[in-house]
Amino acid sequence: MIESIKPTGILSKYINNYFIVETDNSEDYLPNERVYPCGYATLVFHYGSPSIFQKKDSIKNIEPNLVICGQQTSYYDLSLSGKTGLILIVFKPHGVKSFFNFPITELLNENLSLHDLLNNEVIELEDKLFNSPNNILRITLLENFLIKRLIQNNEFERHLFIISMFYLLGLRISELADTPKHSPIMGDFAPDKNDRWWFTAIGKGNKIRDVAVPDAMLEALKRYRANLNLTSLPTRGETTPLLAKQRGRGNLKPRQIRNIVQYCFDQAVMHLQEAGKTDEAQDLAAATVHWLRHTAISEDVEHRPREHVRDDAGHESSVITDHYIDIDRAARHESAKNKLLKPYLKNSE
Repeated sequence: MIESIKPTGILSKYINNYFIVETDNSEDYLPNERVYPCGYATLVFHYGSPSIFQKKDSIKNIEPNLVICGQQTSYYDLSLSGKTGLILIVFKPHGVKSFFNFPITELLNENLSLHDLLNNEVIELEDKLFNSPNNILRITLLENFLIKRLIQNNEFERHLFIISMFYLLGLRISELADTPKHSPIMGDFAPDKNDRWWFTAIGKGNKIRDVAVPDAMLEALKRYRANLNLTSLPTRGETTPLLAKQRGRGNLKPRQIRNIVQYCFDQAVMHLQEAGKTDEAQDLAAATVHWLRHTAISEDVEHRPREHVRDDAGHESSVITDHYIDIDRAARHESAKNKLLKPYLKNSE
């Protein structure tokens, strides 16, 4: 029996297919099946009776229970025995590199036991896989394992940073994206003489404003820059693109940022649906980038003076005398200091 299943959600970006292969035979071993190169790396879980594989001009080996197979340049022979099964995860080209911290070139023509690569993490996974009553649950376990690997490998640090910028600073998409009039840089984050951090945004009508940076945003900036192998905080006037493209030069365009935010929304909707939170999922399914800014400002006005929120959001411009500027900025920054990315955490403490 051979069954093909398409991945859904977050993993569909990295995985082509899941294949389930099962046999139920009285013979010790079936005749060899010759497996020819497909050009893709695969992760394979074996359950039931052991399987034997033999590479061209090589000796026979018992296949490990969990094995990662790199791209092959030649065929190999596979022999299944008795009642046995395989779950194969076929990655998209270069998809495997997002899950494991080693060059994919090291996998060329290799079949490596996952035990040798990840040790204790695999022992727990393997126990759960063997004790699962069906393949649907096994695939769920394998998916959860891979999603955890994605997070550990910092695949979504930029996603988190973008959501943090929208929610904690209440920015418009035009203030964060590369446009003909402006392209944000790391140096747009800067401290004042009192070591309070601000983000310089260019809003509607090319009006420049400073947005108070809360501590949670500063921590998000440090985390994001660490992922980029940059210093903890930007130097004054640093010209590193704020949201650099992974391919090509310059910052992300509005459409690209909108797609990233929508991807985050879609994943959240899927998890809400799986948790049985249908109403919340339906509400979030209608969300847009502008909704995220609106939500951020609505949350803000519940905890900060309205005039502080007004100035940070760029709803109005006002001219303040030099004497009051420092007082106003100090108060505005103090009210922003304790904003959280997850507001409910404060209530649960």
